Amino acid sequence: ACAERLILLAAKKNVAENYGNSPSSGGYCAQGVRTSLQRSRVGGVTGGLGNAIDYLRTLPPHGFADDNGRDPRRASPGSVLVFSGPKTPTYLKTGQFGSPAGDWVGHITIKGDDGRYYTDGRTREPAIGWSNGLNEEHRRNMVATLVPNMKLASQYEGKCDRIAAEEQRLDLSLAAFEAAALAFEDPAERESGHRLVSEGLA
Repeated sequence: ACAERLILLAAKKNVAENYGNSPSSGGYCAQGVRTSLQRSRVGGVTGGLGNAIDYLRTLPPHGFADDNGRDPRRASPGSVLVFSGPKTPTYLKTGQFGSPAGDWVGHITIKGDDGRYYTDGRTREPAIGWSNGLNEEHRRNMVATLVPNMKLASQYEGKCDRIAAEEQRLDLSLAAFEAAALAFEDPAERESGHRLVSEGLA
């Protein structure tokens, strides 16, 4: 769990600092996830990992394994979720892709612990075509949940006590960011804002 906490902490910082907490992916998901992993230092990622679907083969050598989960709602925070597109088989055969690129190379994101997914944005849904955590349109199909394997995870056991305060500060900052973006003239959003502030103070 510590390794995944480090990944998620790095992802939250990366998306805030380099992608302005954008509520949507801007087409740089593979870069966003790679730089988050590099920032976390979990798995020793230094170079490129390819496009989103390529993570299926490029991330396991860094100590990650597919836990076979295919429901993003049940994925553990800090896990890396990989999605295919309708033309992914062609990309995997030829290495070529067209536009929109996601139809060929898929999508990738890091599961949050706050109802968000961290990629090159901080999104409410894991991928396009998903609604309330369900794959409504089947444009991006979940094909892997990559987590640190037992050997990699064991390297971080007991090493996360020092980051608890930093996690709390960052979560409070994200809650404040989210509250500031709410339309407070709307009663439902105002209630959501009060809830965020209460949770932050707690």
